[in-house]
Amino acid sequence: MEEWEQNLDALKREEEELQIVRQKYRKKVDDTNEFLIECIMSANAFRQDSIERNDGTDFWEEQFLLLKEIERKNLDYQEECEERLSEELEKIEEQKEICRLDSEKIGTE
Repeated sequence: MEEWEQNLDALKREEEELQIVRQKYRKKVDDTNEFLIECIMSANAFRQDSIERNDGTDFWEEQFLLLKEIERKNLDYQEECEERLSEELEKIEEQKEICRLDSEKIGTE
């Protein structure tokens, strides 16, 4: 097996592994988002109840705002991770193209 073929095989395996990581990551993201939405909805319900009872506490308002901030930071982090994964996959694709070009060059010599 030529060196370029070994490199191409290694790149394909790396790409497959990254795709698996991406799938697992997206599943965890979905689970986390679902949990955050449930927490926000609960905090909002308690907040509304507190407002209606006029109990004078800001606890649930603070919890609601805190959860919304966590949600925002979580979305920012998700976007950052997705960008990194995409960049890694692009690098692999570029390296695979180099391997293909090497194979063509070797084939014409």
